[in-house]
Amino acid sequence: MTTLDSKGLVRSRSARGAAVVLTLALVLALTGAGHTLHVSAGEVSAGEVSAAAGVTQAAVELAFVKAAVSDTVWVGTVTGDLEGVLTTVLIDADTSQPIWSVVFYWIVTAAEPDRSFVARLAGTLDSETGEVAMSGPVVEGYRVGAMVEERGQMFDVERAAFEGSILIHPEPARRETGLRPAGAQRDASDPCAPGRVTSRNAFGTVGERLLC
Repeated sequence: MTTLDSKGLVRSRSARGAAVVLTLALVLALTGAGHTLHVSAGEVSAGEVSAAAGVTQAAVELAFVKAAVSDTVWVGTVTGDLEGVLTTVLIDADTSQPIWSVVFYWIVTAAEPDRSFVARLAGTLDSETGEVAMSGPVVEGYRVGAMVEERGQMFDVERAAFEGSILIHPEPARRETGLRPAGAQRDASDPCAPGRVTSRNAFGTVGERLLC
């Protein structure tokens, strides 16, 4: 059985913030992409979503593989509808339960610079099976405002290596509080609308999203 250990994986909030800044700077410096990505921890602005809403585009399907290079950073590649270097940065995690709640920046530096993007994804990582599912919006670059869904599986515990799929939907993302496992009950204090939307796509049932 695969079991993940949170010791050494989750650092202080300030350390994780520093890791995000340093990693973004390193990715841009090494790739020389020719454009600047401005990432913030907030939601996609209403203007960005509105801009994306007026464009009809096909979904983007990618496969990825990545391995840890530090406690909070993974590096790998993406292939499929676009190809490039993948960097993911852990920015928050709750490891108090076997199924962890996690938040990552997913940074794709594409071979075609105008298709590079950054997405902020939240979801779950099963520390016993190594299965992970996340979703969230593209916050900068290609397809800004679009919803991204990721599903992966750890295949090498020693390297903390994962492989899986990424789907970028053609429509803009709806504002949401994150991803919770299918069947989870809504807390009475949750400010979101009582309705839940179950995410179903080519990957199967990913989870339920609470829409605000």
